[in-house]
Amino acid sequence: MQYWIQQKILSKVSPSLCSTAFYPGSSIYNNAARHLAQESVLSIDLFRFFDSITNRRIYKIFKSMGYHSNVAVDLARLCTVGTHYLTPLDGNLLNRLPDGFPIYEDVLPQGAPTSPILANLAARKLDQRLFKLSEKLGVTYSRYADDLTFSGDKNQIPRLKLIYKIIHDEGFFVNHSKTRQRNIGQKQLVTGLVVSGDKVRVQKSYKKDIWKHLYYCKKFGVAKHAEYFGHSFFSEWLLGRIFFVKSIEPVVGENMLQAYNELDWAF
Repeated sequence: MQYWIQQKILSKVSPSLCSTAFYPGSSIYNNAARHLAQESVLSIDLFRFFDSITNRRIYKIFKSMGYHSNVAVDLARLCTVGTHYLTPLDGNLLNRLPDGFPIYEDVLPQGAPTSPILANLAARKLDQRLFKLSEKLGVTYSRYADDLTFSGDKNQIPRLKLIYKIIHDEGFFVNHSKTRQRNIGQKQLVTGLVVSGDKVRVQKSYKKDIWKHLYYCKKFGVAKHAEYFGHSFFSEWLLGRIFFVKSIEPVVGENMLQAYNELDWAF
């Protein structure tokens, strides 16, 4: 039923122009590219993004699409789950939740086919307000799921106090430990990708780790290194990382893939 809702209803609704996740053609690369070679990059993470979006907010989304109240209630119920599932995940979680966080309401579950688009729609007003603020200041704003990014002249980046207020006004919460502002000369990251330079790049440590595995596979043999590494699906794991690099840096990724294909994987 959720797949039907996703395909027949939600896929027909366009996200905000600031949103760079959860729709065809979106990617962390496209999100990062918006902030390439800027003087300053500010990153803010939303605290438990999906868990903060309640059944009442989902109801309002379906109601705004023109559905009768009774239908909107049923659709919202189908797309949310009780927060009792949070407790088994972390016994100390309730003690760490910020004031006002929904504890006893149904919320969007991570992994459900309807949740990503509904989360984008729930954050649409947040995007609109932050975009207007950024546009007024002459800086760039984008949101990839729960990652908010501002970039531009360091003196024009919006003040944290104002950004936090808008986030809270729109029913979301800030993961303060992940707020970062990096200026030119520092390694600037957007959704894990390096944007300080003339092109979007994968972090050096990530690529270095792949080359290390390829080297040891060639030196000691794939079987021995895989056994030492202790990964059940080592070949698939390594190949996935190589293709990730290839999606961001095609030439580097292709060189890695060539080295991978030269190895004897019959073990």
